[in-house]
Amino acid sequence: MRGLSPWLPEDFARVRIDGGDGNVRLAVAGEVDLATADALDRTLSAAQADSRAVTLDVRRQQFIGCGGLAVWVAEADRAGATGDRFRVSRGSPAIDRLLHSPASRTGST
Repeated sequence: MRGLSPWLPEDFARVRIDGGDGNVRLAVAGEVDLATADALDRTLSAAQADSRAVTLDVRRQQFIGCGGLAVWVAEADRAGATGDRFRVSRGSPAIDRLLHSPASRTGST
């Protein structure tokens, strides 16, 4: 889904994979920061509207800033409010440390 908007950095990409079983996996690559957080939020919102379970695959994500973290928390809140499931896969060592830090208990796995 590259090139959807002229302001997205070239190294930022998101690919949606429908599992055919009501589950959606969304793979993200590059950096998620203030410049890309809105695009990620729109993509996650659309995936959640179509599915009861969304997994965010961050194995190829190199960086996440405050804007990206806010998107993750908002998505977890939306899923919790509707009884849906939102998961974040394991990522790079830096992202894994962030996911498993005491300050980030949003139901991520």
